[in-house]
Amino acid sequence: MKKIILLTILVLMTLQIKAISFYTGDYNQALQKAKSENKLLLLYFTAKWCSPCQYMNKYIFTDEEIHNSVNRDFIALKLDVDKGNNKEIYFKYNSEKGVSIPKFIFINHKEEVIKRHDGSMKLNQFKKFINIPEWTKPIDKAVANSVVQERVNKNRVKPTLFNKFMYNISNSRWKPGIRLGMNFNNFNTDNINDYNDTKVGLNVSLFLDYTAKHFTFQPGVAFSSKGARSKDSDESIRLNYVEVPLRLSINTFRFKIAGGRQPFRLNIEPYAAYAINGKYKDDYEKSDIKFGSDGNTFNRYDYGLKVGATQQLGSFEASVGYDFGLNNVSNYSDVTINNRGFFFNLAIIFGK
Repeated sequence: MKKIILLTILVLMTLQIKAISFYTGDYNQALQKAKSENKLLLLYFTAKWCSPCQYMNKYIFTDEEIHNSVNRDFIALKLDVDKGNNKEIYFKYNSEKGVSIPKFIFINHKEEVIKRHDGSMKLNQFKKFINIPEWTKPIDKAVANSVVQERVNKNRVKPTLFNKFMYNISNSRWKPGIRLGMNFNNFNTDNINDYNDTKVGLNVSLFLDYTAKHFTFQPGVAFSSKGARSKDSDESIRLNYVEVPLRLSINTFRFKIAGGRQPFRLNIEPYAAYAINGKYKDDYEKSDIKFGSDGNTFNRYDYGLKVGATQQLGSFEASVGYDFGLNNVSNYSDVTINNRGFFFNLAIIFGK
């Protein structure tokens, strides 16, 4: 039994995600360790509310080549600027107004700056950053304690609500997004021939994005303007809906775009809709569409299925597709009308 437990522990240890091993002592102890081992000290300034820092923790520090190189060649120290005297250490090496993180600074045991970088980095950028030839000379040095205190007093700032918001969503599997696009709609009907041309409308939606390895799920709420117009006259009908779409996307393959391999997805999107208003227009007048359950009115309720494709571009998405309205939105006798048409939209997903 003991052998089985021991074997299990060993297996779990081998399955642990490798990452940079940050030194657990304080700044002065890290300086002494760097001196005794004749290594440079890598200062990594961060905070809980810093969303780019979460990106670095998740995607950069876990790279095998990076964690091997940093753990072997340097002493790495993570400094949360909201804890202890880490803000004072920050202003030893930075004079700008406010606190800008993430920030990476290589120093030697004499507190001389060898190299620095402001902001997050992609994988290849970070690999280039930690490649420091032995002959590299210092470019700056820490300032006196009196100057540090002066800088701290001038820069007593707290993280903004936006910083905190970005931190929360960066650590959630559900990411908020907004989508904006155009509808190119028509009526599908065998009973009337007047409305036989495309009506252009707006679609705007707020949604949540849940991305797994092979699929993406995006429930949301949307405003969608549909309708049709006549080719032979100035007559047109516009129907404005509040929709509840449930988009499910399946990853098919990836294109190399914008410096990385971005997923191309196929979408299926059932939805339910409620008409909040509508307008009729002809050569002479404009009037409100009447809704109800009686004849000579329109049905407020609709439902359908949208199919299409999405190309992801980092935090942005571009989608095209076709809307199959499945409910009869007409209460006119012997008249069946279904909303149909193409759509195109762009989306941004925060924290993705």
